[in-house]
Order: sequence, then structure tokens, then C-alpha cells
Amino acid sequence: FAVSLSTSRLRYLFYAGYESYESNSIFPMVSFAAISAEHGAEEHKGKEIFDQSVVVDFVDGTSWSFQAAWLIDAMASRMGEDDFRMSSDGFGYFLNEGTYLNMVETNGETPSMISMEWRKDILGDKGDEVNTSDRNAHNSTSRIVEKVPSIWLRALAPIVALPQNELSKTSVTEENYKIAELCGHGRGFAGVFEAELEEAHDGHAMSTIPENLLVYNYDQMKKSRWKHLEFLLTIAKNGFAWVDGVEQPEENVFRNAEAHRDLPIQEAVRDLMGNFPSHPSRYGNHFVFDNQNSKENKDKASQDYKLDIPLKLHTDHTIYQGTPGFLAWFHQVLGDTEPVLVDGLAITNAFAREHPDFFRVLVQAKVMHGYKHLLYDTNGMKRKVDDENSEPRIFDLMYEDASTINLYEDSDVEEFILWARNETKSLSERKPMLAKLRLSETKRAMLPGFQNNYELKDFMKAYDTFRSFAEESRFDMKAKWPEGRTLVFSNYRMLHGRARFLSSERVTIGGYTSRLQWNSKLRQLVRECAEELAPELKTTGNWASSLPDVALHNIGRIAREEEARISRAASELKSKGWTVVNVGEVALPIKAKIVDNSSESEPSSPNERDDALVATFPHLAMRIWRYAGWADVKIGEYSNGNTQRQTFASKYGNVSTSIYDVKAGSPSEEMIMPHSELAYTASPPKFAAFYCQHAATNGGEMTVTDMLAVASDMKSNDAYKDIFSKMRTHGFRYTRYMGCRERSPEWPYATGFWQDIHPDATSLDDTAARIRHSGAFGKNVSLSLADTGIAKLQWQVPALGALDDGREVLLANHMDFILDVASESCQHCKDKWGVTREVHWGDGSTLLPEEVDVFRTVYQMHTGDVLLSPGEILILDNFWVAHGRRPYFGGDRMHYAIFSESYHRGSELKEDFMSDVKASVTTF
Repeated sequence: FAVSLSTSRLRYLFYAGYESYESNSIFPMVSFAAISAEHGAEEHKGKEIFDQSVVVDFVDGTSWSFQAAWLIDAMASRMGEDDFRMSSDGFGYFLNEGTYLNMVETNGETPSMISMEWRKDILGDKGDEVNTSDRNAHNSTSRIVEKVPSIWLRALAPIVALPQNELSKTSVTEENYKIAELCGHGRGFAGVFEAELEEAHDGHAMSTIPENLLVYNYDQMKKSRWKHLEFLLTIAKNGFAWVDGVEQPEENVFRNAEAHRDLPIQEAVRDLMGNFPSHPSRYGNHFVFDNQNSKENKDKASQDYKLDIPLKLHTDHTIYQGTPGFLAWFHQVLGDTEPVLVDGLAITNAFAREHPDFFRVLVQAKVMHGYKHLLYDTNGMKRKVDDENSEPRIFDLMYEDASTINLYEDSDVEEFILWARNETKSLSERKPMLAKLRLSETKRAMLPGFQNNYELKDFMKAYDTFRSFAEESRFDMKAKWPEGRTLVFSNYRMLHGRARFLSSERVTIGGYTSRLQWNSKLRQLVRECAEELAPELKTTGNWASSLPDVALHNIGRIAREEEARISRAASELKSKGWTVVNVGEVALPIKAKIVDNSSESEPSSPNERDDALVATFPHLAMRIWRYAGWADVKIGEYSNGNTQRQTFASKYGNVSTSIYDVKAGSPSEEMIMPHSELAYTASPPKFAAFYCQHAATNGGEMTVTDMLAVASDMKSNDAYKDIFSKMRTHGFRYTRYMGCRERSPEWPYATGFWQDIHPDATSLDDTAARIRHSGAFGKNVSLSLADTGIAKLQWQVPALGALDDGREVLLANHMDFILDVASESCQHCKDKWGVTREVHWGDGSTLLPEEVDVFRTVYQMHTGDVLLSPGEILILDNFWVAHGRRPYFGGDRMHYAIFSESYHRGSELKEDFMSDVKASVTTF
């Protein structure tokens, strides 16, 4: 494992092993969709709820059958904000006749939700259906409609649903049984994370970890649940972490800290984990180490608090059953020290490998720990142990049934030894076996009885060998502990001793939190992170609440894996202007269907799967650009373009018309030159995304051109500077020719007819006014109609644009794309209609051939190819990266596109050459 646990990597690490994860990564609203809904009141009316199920097929190939009655009972609407059931009526709703599942429906606009409707037709006294509008009726008909998050269904499927194919049966093992095993046997919710992350570190290994990777800021964790979760998982991985930013108390407070109950460390721990548990005899729930007080009041201090006396390596709270002190929080409010801290996991592994016989003894032999606590008076304040005038609050405890090395109840001693010798599966594939170490010689009580002297001698030798073994220098984690920093470590795993003084004074205030709190906080953070990144879990109820550990892990895993892909893609989009992501990796449901228990559901077809992916890829693309920093940019419609695009037709239902077929009439054998979508408009789309449903047999690569690099080269190269200056001052004047429905109805080109620009306009002049008012082509627009019936639209816009950080880009298309003088269609247009594509400098002057050559040269220098495979999306910053397409041959190449809404190009015209041009009806 890499040692770094940066916030972006955490989202991947959250479940998936991040050993192979290299780039900064992070989870969007997970794109789920049930594509085909078969429903209808007449078909299902009169059915019994216990005869119905809902079968859902997912893109990952799994298929599951959910019992209808189970679904109703599990709905979030049946739970209150406090996670208590809103009714204590039991199951009467299901057991009485008349309840049935009536409808399952999906919506392409919100693919992450599935609508389900239940009805309960209550019958009157004579068996007739009751009219619900009759206020005097004895009964009524109730109807329940739920919006169910698909991520919730998929996470629960391996636990509660019946698998419908072999792949689903495998998922039951991977996503239910294995996780349940890791969460069980006393590990709790954290067991999966510990299995995934836990790494043993000796002193040398720990010394290679940069300190800043283990230090977390308190304020940052309060503001970011991701940072907070990263902090906890760092402890799961390494056994400890540091916290900076906890407020320093005043000296008059920390010198008398035992009398306070609201210290900064207590507030911080409440925020990060929960309250310190109450102490049975002390006034506060915290401890105080003060070397000045310990010198002045030696007779008051126990060995725990005599800071000038070395303390051997140990774990705290050995006298308690269950060891309440799971996490230790030590806030160093005064002085600098070196902590004496070693990794008990590393020690135990090495001990099992080097001394297997002694290891077996310490796992099996029980050791008693206990003592009579006399250190605090009846008010909970420190007292002299021998003070006859002070009555102690006695706390007398003995814990007898615990071994020095505690393994989880499902762990095997021999398996642990084999693993320690590297003779069994790797750490990342195994379950955590070390539950806790329990070692404290000062609190060790009398030994239990042994069957014979040999067993007693073996135990004594094993015990002392282990204690000496732990003290070996190879395990010592040397570190600096500066004033103000808080050390947080696992008291189940780490052994600690007396910190080595680096200054004359030391005051440390701290306390402990339990493993129950640890598991609870992990559940909370995983749930909140899942709700943040899959907001559908909160839109219609608290769907992620009250879930069993396995289901919550699955919800987190599904969302985290998606988030890892989204983060990687967003990072690339932000750093280089484009990225490729596979939409097929998203766990989309393909089809949801109501079935009777006596019937079978037809499996989804490949076409249904394709339909699901195409219909939902816009949501994934939008999540990526929003994650990259453009949270307010929505999917837009393709408007004001030179071509009229066909939209995607789907059986999905209610799919937005903003998914377009990219062909737009372009012959497959022709090259589509690099262009930024709608670059000739005043405010082009900020983003474009292209989805590959089917690839060509040969060719068909998309091209990507770095327009930031193009602009930079043209600015810095003396040979191109004049042209770049001209672009900055003049911009371009574009011309678009269109047909007229009345006078040139046979116009065959993709520019369409002028009447289609604003269909409700009353005239050419009204159309021009509307174009100008919309601002799509800037403020200066000329619309003319020739005697031949051909309409001519002219406008001037800047040739440049700017990224959000101010860097200049060339936001204009390749001149060969604009002019297209060599294409067959362009030549035909010129021969028949006397017009062709035109672009001029903003002042109306023609681009010279040598100027066009400059564009060709620079574009070619910064253009590369991207061959999309089926299921992949190319997402690009339309300002930064231009796109095109190579010729292709063979196969049914099918690509779809979406475009974001328009975005201000960040550049204005320096000279307005068309300000005196009015929209008019003229002959040209």
C-alpha cells in the first residue's frame, strides 16, 4: 500500500484496495436507472402482495428478485427523521387482503430513482370496492408511491433479494457473506476497513512515512467529513495519527485541569468521536499528566502519574472487561517530547514468526489484571493514598478472563502463524485476526492456576520474552511530539511507554473513546459521504439510515468506486481539458419488472443494455464537469448551430432530447477537421461529451486539439504574432447560408431554413431582431434574403476565448473545417446555388491562403487521436480542446453527444466592424 491517504485518494480507498491506484481520484450522484417498466393497474389489480416480486436487471450482469412485501416494509417513508418507525402497527397492512404492487416506473430525467406504487383496495361490508370519495364509507382505498434510489436496491440485493443468475450468486458471496464475516465476531463495521488497510510497521518502516501524511487539522476535519473519515482510516491503517489545531488552554486552566470538564481536547473529541466515557471515581472524564504537580505531590500520584519514573511498554485499561479505552487521545498542552510508541501488530507478527511456541502460549493462557483504586476522594479529586482525613472513592476491579494476545473468536492460532511466515494468503485478502493486546505489568494480578509446573514455567518464559521482544529498538517509532499536537492511537493495537522529555516541563491532557464509538462514527461518516455523493439517498427519505453493516458497506462501496472514477476523470478534465471514462462501469439497472411468483422474468437483451447506457451517460458527464469545479453548468440544448442534429430515440421513457447523433450528415470517408462546438457563437457550450455505442471496424478516431497550446504558440512565435494580433482585434465575421421554405424548399443542407431559427417569428425582420436580442451571435447581426431564395446570416464574434483562470485560448475552428472548400457537398452548393461556406476577418477582409496555412500548421502540432471503445465517453472542455474525427470504414459506428449550456467565452471584440450593419431584407 502507498502510505499517503490524501483526501482524493481516500474516496477510492474507501473500499477498493488503493494499492494499484496512482492518480488523484475520488463519487458523483451514482447513475442508476431502471430502463423498461412494465406496469398497469388492470394487470396487477387483485393480486396478493405475497405473490408478487420486483425483478431488477443491472448493467453489471446481475439480476435480483425483491419480494414486494419486503420492499413496502423497508421503504424510507415508514421511518421518521429520528429513524424510528412511524407506526407500531406491525404487519397488518400486508396480512390483510387487498394490498398489491401496482406499478414500477422509471424516468430518464432522474435515472437514479425508480418509482413504485402500492395500492390497498379495502372492501366494504358487502364485498364491493369502496368509493374513496364517500366520506361515510367504512373503509377507503390507500395508495402509496415511493421514489426508490437504485443504489439502495443494488446495495441490499445480495443480502435480501433472490439471485436470478450465476453472476448474482457470486455477488452474494462477495458482497454479503465475506463482508458479514469481516463485520462479525466482534469487529463491527470497522472490520472491512481494517481488513483492507491494516499494515504492520516496525520502527524502520514507520520512519519512511513523511510526517505530514499522518497529521490532520482539527478545523479541516470539522468542515470536511472526507478529511474526518480519512483521519479515522489512517488510524485503521497505521494504528495512530496526529491532530493539530486543538486549542491550547490557559495556564491557570491546565495547571488545575482536573477540576474542569470542558477542556479544548474534550470539545475536539466530542466533534470527532463523541464524549469521553465517565470515569468510575474521578471528577472528570479525562486524565492530566503534569510533571510539576507530580514532583510537588509525589505522595498523591500513582505509578501512572509519576512522570519521572520510566514506564515499560503497555496497554491501558487492562483491568476492564471489554477494554473501554480503544482510542487514546493525548493532547500535549505544554512541552516537547518523543513518544515511546510501537506497533503491536508488527510485534505480534514478528513474535509469531520467530517464537511460535511462545505465541501459542500467550494466545491461550489467561492473565488476571486488577487493582483497588484509592486515588480520588468522594468529590473525584486527587488525594493522598495514605491520607486518613480524606475518604477515598474506592474502585475495585479484577478482570480474569483475558489473554495477553487476544485474537478474534473466528481466528485460528495456526493460521496466524502461517500468515506471519508468509505461508498463507496476503494481508489484503485475509480477515483481521489480532483483536487486542492486553499487557500491563504494573496492573497484573496473581496468575491463574496452571495444571503443572511446566505450564507455569512456559508461560513465564513466554510472557517475559514477549515483553523484552517488544522493547527491541527495531520496533521503536521515533518521532517528535511538539507542544500543541495531539497523539491519537489505538490502545488495542499500539503499545506505549513514558514519553521522553525534550523540555523541562510537560503537561498532557487526554482521555479514551470506545470501539463502539469508533464503529458508530465510521457508520455515520460512510453514510453521510454516500448521501453527499449519491444525493438521491436523501431526496425522498433517509434511505441510508438503519441499514445493516453489510448493506451500508455496499452502498458506500458502490458510490465510492463510482466516485474514484469521477475524481480521476474530473482531475484530468481540469488539468488537460479532456478525459475518457467508461460509462459501462456504472452499476445501472437495465430493467425493472413486476412478476408473479408463478412466472419468470425475461433477461435483459443487449439492446436494452445499450439503451440504458446511452440514456444515462449525460448524467455521468455532467457529474464529472461539476466535480471538476463547474457545479452550476447544466446540460443544454444544441441550438444556433450550422447543422440540425437528430436526437436519441429511446424506449427508456422521458429521456431528455439533448442527446444527439453526432453524424449530422457528415460522410464517413471524410475527415472532420478540429473544431470547438459552436465556436462561432458569442457563448459556446463550456463542455461537450461524446459516447461510443458502437465503434467502426477501421478508423473513426476522434481528434483532440489543445487550443491553449495553439494560442500560446501563436503568441510566442514571431512568424504568427501578426495573425494572433489580428484575431485579438478583429475577430471573425461568419456567414451562414440557409434555405427558405417558400422560395427554396429543395434546399438540402444541414443549415436548414431561416424560418426554423425562430419558428414563431412573423417575418425575416422579426427573426433578425430575435437573433440579435438572444445574443447568441453577438450584438451585430445581418440577415438578408436573395432573389434566389437563399438567406444569408452574418455576424461578428471574437476569435479568442479565455479559461476561467484567465489563460487565453483560440476559440475558433480549423479554417479547413469552416471553409470546407474541398468537400463534395461544398462544391455542389457552389455550383447549384452560387454560395459556399465563408469566414472573413471581422473587418470583412478575406483570410489569405498563407494565413490559412498558419492555422493548419499550428493545429497539426497540437492534435492527437483518441479511439473510443463501446461504453466510453470523451468529455472535453470545449474552450480548451477542439475535437474532430478521422475517416472510418466498416461497422455501424454510432456515437452520441451532449453539450452543456452556453458559457461566456471570456473575450470581447476589440474593434466592432459591424456596428453599423442593420438587419434587413436585401438582395445579395
